[in-house]
Amino acid sequence: MEKTLPGELVAAAAMTSAGFVVTLAGGAPWQLAVETWASWLLGFASAIFPVRAIVVEHRQRLSSPAARLVAPLAVAGAAVLFAATHVLDPAIVASAAPLFAAGLFISLFPPSMKQMTRAGWMLMVAGAIAAALMVAAVRSLG
Repeated sequence: MEKTLPGELVAAAAMTSAGFVVTLAGGAPWQLAVETWASWLLGFASAIFPVRAIVVEHRQRLSSPAARLVAPLAVAGAAVLFAATHVLDPAIVASAAPLFAAGLFISLFPPSMKQMTRAGWMLMVAGAIAAALMVAAVRSLG
C-alpha cells in the first residue's frame, strides 16, 4: 500500500491522529480533540490529492488540471460544510486553512518532479502554521 493514494491517506490519518492525543493530553474535552484531528486530516488530505495527481500526470505524461483540483476542492468544501453545520467547530476548521491553501496552490501551479521537494517544504510550513493556529483555537475554546 506504500506510495499509493490509499496508503498515503492511511498515513495521513495516522500522523494527524497525534493531534487527537496531544489535544486530550492538554486537557481539552474529547469532542474538541476529535474535531482537531478531523480538521488536521481534512487539511492534509486536501494537500495529498494534488500531489498524487501530479505523480500520476508525470507517469502518464499528460496534464490534467481537473484531476488536480476536484479532490482538494471537494475536501475543502466538505470542511466548510462541516464548519457551517457545526459538525466541526468553525475555528478549528479555519485553523487548517493554510493546508487547504497549500493544496489548492499546488493544484493550480503544479511543480515539476524535480521541484517536489520544495512542494513538500511548502506543505511542512503550511502544517506548522496550521498547528500554531490550531493550538490558539483549542486554547480559546477549551
